[in-house]
Parts: sequence; C-alpha cells; structure tokens
Amino acid sequence: MTIRINTAGKRAAAVAAVAGTVVAGVFGMSGSANATSTTPTITKLSVHRIATSIGNQLIVVTGTNFDENTISNVKLVDTQNSNASVCTTAPTYIVASPTSLLVKTANDCAVAKSKVGVDIHPTSGSDIVSDPTVAAMALDLVAPPTLFDDDTSVPDAPVFLVNGGSAAPVTVAPMSGGQIVEVKGDGTYHFTTSTAYPLKASIGGVPLTNLALGGCTAGTNCTYFTGKLGSYKAVPANNDLVITANGVTATYHSGSGNSGCVAASSCTGTTHTFTIGDDQLIKLSTPSVPLTGGTITVNGKGFKAATPTVAITGATHATCSNVTVVSDTKLTCDAPANTAGAYPVDVTVGTTHTLDNGTNYLVYSAY
Repeated sequence: MTIRINTAGKRAAAVAAVAGTVVAGVFGMSGSANATSTTPTITKLSVHRIATSIGNQLIVVTGTNFDENTISNVKLVDTQNSNASVCTTAPTYIVASPTSLLVKTANDCAVAKSKVGVDIHPTSGSDIVSDPTVAAMALDLVAPPTLFDDDTSVPDAPVFLVNGGSAAPVTVAPMSGGQIVEVKGDGTYHFTTSTAYPLKASIGGVPLTNLALGGCTAGTNCTYFTGKLGSYKAVPANNDLVITANGVTATYHSGSGNSGCVAASSCTGTTHTFTIGDDQLIKLSTPSVPLTGGTITVNGKGFKAATPTVAITGATHATCSNVTVVSDTKLTCDAPANTAGAYPVDVTVGTTHTLDNGTNYLVYSAY
C-alpha cells in the first residue's frame, strides 16, 4: 500500500506504523488501492468529536473514489472561515481502499463546533470538503479535561479521597474499594454530563460509579466530580485515570507531578499521584498524641517485607522517626509535632501503601 503524507518526511514513521497496524489489522488489506480518476466523495465520518490536544486520534472517512495518486493532502478545516485549517499541524492520512480514508489527527487543534470539515485536496481540481451540517459528517473539536496543577507543590494531588478529617488529601486507597474520590479540575475546565455525552471515569482499569458533579455555579461550571471506587482483584499494574467528558477521552498517568496529562505529544495538564494499595488497612493502637508529638503503634501486615516509612499526611506531610518493626503485623514510631487536628497515617513498605481506614485518624490535641 502506498502512503502519502502532507508534509515531507515529518511523520513518515508514524504513518508507516498506522499502515502496518490499522490497515492490516482492521481492514485486512494488502497491496495498493485500485486507481481511479473519478472525483472523490465523502459520505460519513466514523467519529463526531475529537479532543483538540491529543494526537493520533483516528477518523475513518467513508466515501468513494479515494486514490493515493489523486489526493495531494488532507486537513481539518473551518467551513465557516474560508476552509482555514483548524490545526497547526496537518493530519496524516492513508488511502485504505477506494471507499476508506484513514486520517490521524495532530495534537495542536483549536476548539471548533458545528463547522469542522475534512478537506481532501486533489492533485487537480477543487477541494472536496465534508459537510458538518449533515449528521453523518458532523465533527467537533473539543478540549479534554485539564486537571488541577498546583505548581507550588510537587507532586500534585488532583485526585484524592473525600474524608471528614482536617488533614491534607489522601492519595492512596485499598483494593477493597468503596471509598469516594474527588477529581479536581484546574478551575477553568468545567465538567458536564448529559444523555448524549455522559461523564465516565476509571482508575487502574476499574470504573468509578455514582459520579456526581461538584463546585457548580447555578448548576453549571462544575469544577470537580466525585465517584465511588470499585474493588480490585489485585493491585493494578498502573493507576491511570481515564476520563471521558463532553464526548472525548483523555488518560492521565499516575506520576510525580507537573507533566503532560498523557503520553508525550498529547494534551496539556497534570499527572496525578493517586494509587491503589494493599487491601489491608492499618489500624492505630494509639489514637491520639499531644501537639508535641509522641510514640504511636500501628497494626497491619507485611511490615517486614522492606523498611517501612510512616507519614502523618497533614499540612507538612511529616514523616515519623525511629520506626521500629516489632513484628510483621506491628510497628512503632515517633510522630512529630503538629497542629491540632485529625490526620491520616500512611505506611509505605517498598512499593505498597497502606493507610488508616478513614475513621481512626491520628488526633493531635492539646491535653
């Protein structure tokens, strides 16, 4: 099969990969499309919403008379603005058959609704542009969600457990599920949900349920949403957060803060630090300490697998000192001084996190 791209050499490798995987795998074809000199037509697009800043999204254009010998380039255009391109970088394309044209988007498109057309520029004659007013050819470019990004703290915490304590957000949960998490936007992105475009989200491959919008003004401009964690059969291989909002999907990797929301050359946003940890929640035998701190006893499991660290996840995210592993299920440590309040305790053993169960926070009080 012959491959043609819009700009010489810039994305040859990417297009070749599409040819090898999408065309061979989806269409089961080999060899060149049948040549024709007849003018192409466009009758249908496979998708009707594309994220503006996520590259390599596939649009299957259905029509007639597609031929690599007679197509010079393909682009996405604003049909209400003299067919001006809506993306800085033109998409790549492959003629899969006389009736199928595969178009892969760039990651630098502008938001545009009800007016985006696929423009096929032939080697001779006039351009052929899809009509976005026809339902089968409607195409919108929509901004994906952008998560909260606090540049004053690394890592960021756009995803955290909702709890009644006064402590800083908890970003680890057990495999048993059932906890409520909050997913926080950057303040300018507004989450919505509708019958046509329902809000969906998952963490580590398990869907969140009971999704509810929050931070709304008069029922709109909602800045976050909450959802209930499902249960996990094992600690997930990754803790990717996948959000489908307003008809487009974006993936946010679990990482160490302040980087692109998905893989390189995709959308702008943040990573998140939320993880699914061990199913065994720790228990605090010492429910409270004075403001000056004190020795606490923690019960759990697996404490001998590696050297544990114990964090009091308050405003300063302080670490306990003098951690002593009494047994595989018991340890003690010295909690540092802190201000009055109830704070979750997070124990890390190797790569496994365990935390208190959300009802027995370590309480600092003035005796």
